[in-house]
This record gives sequence, structure tokens and C-alpha cells, in this order.
Amino acid sequence: MGYANGVRPRIWRTWKWYAMKTLQPRRHWVAILVVLAVLVTCAAATSGGNPTDNAAGDGAGDMGTIIETAESAGQFGTLLAALDAAGLAGELDSGGPYTVFAPTDDAFAAIPSETLDALLADPEGDLTTILTYHVVAGEYLAEDLAALASIDTLAGVPLTITVEGDTVNVDGAQVIAADIMASNGVIHVIDAVMVPEGVGLPAAGEATEEPVEEVTEEVTEEPVEEVTEEPVEEVTEEVTEEPVEEVTEEVTEEPVEEVTEEVTEEPVEEVTEEVTEEPVEEVTEEPVVAPPVEEEMPVEEEPNVVDCAAAEGNFTTLVTLLELTGLNETLSDPDLNVTVFAPTDDAFAMLPGPVVDLLVNNTAARGLLEQVLLYHVVNGTYTAADLGGVSNLTTLQNETLVINVTDGNVTVNHANVTAADIECSNGIIHVIDGVLTPSVVPTMTITEIAATEGNFTTLSTALNLTGLNATLNEPGPFTVFAPTDDAFAALPEGALDELVNDTPALGNVLLYHVVAGWYLAANFENVTTLQTVQGANLTFNSTDGNLTVNGANVTVADIHAINGEIHVIDAVLLPPENETELAPPENETPVNESEMAI
Repeated sequence: MGYANGVRPRIWRTWKWYAMKTLQPRRHWVAILVVLAVLVTCAAATSGGNPTDNAAGDGAGDMGTIIETAESAGQFGTLLAALDAAGLAGELDSGGPYTVFAPTDDAFAAIPSETLDALLADPEGDLTTILTYHVVAGEYLAEDLAALASIDTLAGVPLTITVEGDTVNVDGAQVIAADIMASNGVIHVIDAVMVPEGVGLPAAGEATEEPVEEVTEEVTEEPVEEVTEEPVEEVTEEVTEEPVEEVTEEVTEEPVEEVTEEVTEEPVEEVTEEVTEEPVEEVTEEPVVAPPVEEEMPVEEEPNVVDCAAAEGNFTTLVTLLELTGLNETLSDPDLNVTVFAPTDDAFAMLPGPVVDLLVNNTAARGLLEQVLLYHVVNGTYTAADLGGVSNLTTLQNETLVINVTDGNVTVNHANVTAADIECSNGIIHVIDGVLTPSVVPTMTITEIAATEGNFTTLSTALNLTGLNATLNEPGPFTVFAPTDDAFAALPEGALDELVNDTPALGNVLLYHVVAGWYLAANFENVTTLQTVQGANLTFNSTDGNLTVNGANVTVADIHAINGEIHVIDAVLLPPENETELAPPENETPVNESEMAI
């Protein structure tokens, strides 16, 4: 949702300052995410806690579901597509607990493409049987599997488990990475797709025998019969009747030898050569020289904008994000005619880490990520020369880019065009050194938003009194349920005065409004409790698009900051130990409101 009171986010320069001064330049974000994912998984496996109930306390709250964890890993694209086609992704995203034996993309690549296409075309048939053969109800770690000989799957067919030294094999597939923990189960990575008994997949080479048999029959039967019958009989008769009779008296040996040599050598050789060479060459040349595969091979075409970006080598992050949102398919349309301002990997690496985590790891933020990417694409083809004649362009995200050309240098929203006019089949690419940010992208910290928005005066003052304003200015990420000024005013008489006079108690109440991690409103469709930074739990209810926290209504959701998320609530949340303590004491004069500076 938008920002209240018409406050607009600051320009990109604020974001860039934050990245450079506070966070320091980062390595490639993909490497950061891989390390973070491993650390979070290890922490979760060690603690053994419930990731939903302990999000802030021990780090487990950042753990994704089985589907989210598989998406983050980056090596299960085919498996995720198959689960989605079979309608199983939803169950593995919300149900459980489950144990999933997950084949990698390389494992699926070992299946012939025609077979895989046939399975995906009939998802309710063998595909569902194969996929459920990889899923077990309940959570089984590697050490649990080592103690079992078999285990029942959701397909109704048991898996055979064998252990050889430190290697665990499941139905012949080797577990190459074990105990990847998710919020609703565990993933074991395997190196092959397992096929239950009764489901037959055709072998890759079955169709290669028929043409060979056909050719062999034609060559060995028909030509040989023709040669051995007609020519030999004809020559024998002519030679043995006429010449032998004439020469019998005078020369009985020489002429016979002569005739025999002439007949047996020349005619036979002549005929044999003609028959064995010409027909064989004819038969073997046809399938080799012009096989069906070569005739059907497509003519090589110029790559589209996505293929161009992938081939350049310095747009790995951009291509990955396009794949996450499915925009890679949209921008591969041959009928498109677009201009793409493409940020390099170094440009994405300058983004604040929490923002990258939000856009890449939080599936609820896919719409936000899509808007960011579409903000870099313009309808129509504009070369560098064409850009000199325009001052602004409307993006596919429907916001405007400002174009400036000075002394031949082109800037787009203050990002420099470092390389121009990469021509592709359906558009053109210009390389830029910064990420372009539409208005929906955060540019301020939680503390800055609380200080500049008009309805958080009391909250902002309380944060300053307790020193928590500095904490909520750090990278985080944090999710804050922010009471308005009216919410603080609705506290029992004297309660606010008592909190202001007891800074530790005030800090305790404020921390009860903060959760570690980044949670958008859509995340609470599957989350019912979270542990706060204060230590006690909050209870959530999301019904028909209305979200409540401990009974307080979320009146404005999803105010993005560069270090987290703000949800506006209409009541102050009190930790269990403060609910009765904040009643105004008898015979005590409350603090004068003018002295509170709140």
C-alpha cells in the first residue's frame, strides 16, 4: 500500500547513500543468499524449535516452507514446475510435516525430454504417482533413515533404504545433501528421479533399431539373388558347348583353361562389382546424408532480449530475477519490440541486503519484484541516438523514466548508460550502472518513516527516549506493528505517563511491537503466531483480507522500508506482564503531558 499523507519516498540517492555508508559495498547477492541460507538451515537444525513460533527468538522464523526453501536453492526448477503442474505445490507449501527426496535439475535432465513432456502433459497420471513417490508423511532426518530398511510414501509404495558407510541410498538414488530444514519438514537432495514399480518410462534408445534392419534386408537378399543365377548360367552354356567341341582333338588342356579363366574371372568380377557397390552405396547414403533430424533442425535465429542478457555474462542477477517472476517468458515473445535498461551484477550488489532478501526470498513480494523489473523496460526500440531526442519515457510498470543526454553521455534516472545499442531479435539493450527504483520500492529506514509520517509522533518520540530509534535504523530486517497517535491516546488514563517515567518498561512495550524478519500482509495467511523481540508471542488472524494482531486491527499494511516492513495498527499492544501493571496507581498525580515531550 502507499504511504500516508501523500509522503513520497526519497529519491534513489538516499538508498545509495545507505548502501555505501551503512552497509558497505556487498559481494554478489547470490553468494550472500547462499551463505545465509546455509547458516539459517544449520541454526534451525541445531535448535530444533518451531520456526513459526520462534521467528525472532532463535532465527528459525526466517525459515521458509519446503516450496520456498526449494525455490531459494536454485537447483530444483524442474521439480517445482512438476509439483505445480500436478497441483502438489500448495500442500508442500502449507501442510506437513513432510520429508521430501528432491531430485535436482540434473537428475531430471537424465530423463528424455519427450518422456518428461509427456508426463507434464498428463499431470494427474504417472506424474502425480512419481512425485508422491518422493514424499513421505512426517519428518525424517538422515540419522532416522539410517535406522530404517524401508519407508512408506504418499504414492502408497514403500521406498527401499540402504546405507553403505556414510552414503544413504533411497530406491537406488543417492542422497547427496541431507537435512535441509524447512518450516514444515525436511528436504534430502537426491541425484536421480525415482520411479515406482508399475510406472514405465521408455528407454532413450528404443527407436534406433528399425532403420538398420530395413537396410540390411534390402541389400543382402535382392541383389545377391540376381547376380548368382542369371549371369553364371548364361556364360557356362556358351563356353562348354561350342568352344570345347571344336578344340577337343587338338588341344584338350589349354583352351579349356583359357576359357575357364575368361569366364570365371572377368564376367563374375564385373557383375559382382556392379551389384555390390552401387546398390549398397545407394541404400547407406539415403539415411546418413539426409536424416529426418537434420531436415527438421531450425534455422539459427538472432537471440531475444533475455537470451542476449544471458549471453553477455554480466547480467546473472537480472536474468535470475526475471526467471523468479516468469518475466523471462514474457520478454522472450518474438512479437515484442522493447528497450531494456539492464543493470549489471555490480549494480544489483549495491542494493541494501535486506531489500535483496525481500525481493528474492519472500514469495509474498513477487509482485513488488515484478514492478521493479518492469520499471526497466520501455515499449518500442530506442537507440542511443534516439534517446537524445526524448526527455522521458513511460515504462511497462507505468511510471516515468527521466532521460538526460549531455556531451554524448546518457543517464536514466541518474544511472549512467555504460554500453549502448545491444541489438536483439525483439528489442535493444542499454547497460546501466544502477538499479532503477519505482515509487513502490523503499528508500527510507523504519526510524525515518516513523519520524516523517504525520501519525507516528508519539511512537517516534518513544523510540528516541529508549534509544530504539538507532536499533530500527540498522539493516535488520524488522517487521514493526506501529500504533498511531490515536492508539496511544486510547491507553488507560495515566498509563502513558507511567511508561514515560519508566524507560525500561517503555522499551519493553515497544519491543513487543517488533518481530525479527520481513513479513508482508500476505505472509500472515499461513502464520498464526510469531515471537517478538521482547520475547512474548503475538497472535495473528487473517480473514477475508482483514488482518488483526492480538485483536488490534491492521489499518494500513505493507509500508516498505529499506530495513523492514511497517503495518499500522489501531491499538497499543501490551505484553502479558504489563496488561495489569499499566492501570493508573491510586492517589498519584500523573505526569503533566507538556513535560512528557510526547
